Amino acid sequence: LPETNAKSSSILAEALRAAIGDKDVINKQSQEKLGKVTISIGVAEFRSGETEEDLINRADAALYTAKRTGRNRVAVAPLKSDEQTKQAQKAS
Repeated sequence: LPETNAKSSSILAEALRAAIGDKDVINKQSQEKLGKVTISIGVAEFRSGETEEDLINRADAALYTAKRTGRNRVAVAPLKSDEQTKQAQKAS
């Protein structure tokens, strides 16, 4: 989502996840209810200087975090890199 930060993206992703989860899957021929569908979503905000591949890799890692922590959820990749987080913790 261009020009959208992680917080706004995660709000939209959560709304999408909830909307999908509220729908019944129905067999069009028999009208039989087959159940519900769930979705896990990974969100990452672009960091200045980051390559497209790095952004996609962080979003993918967030997706796997969502799946690993229970599925049917939204996970947001940290905006700061692990190294930046460590440096900020050392400074405080």
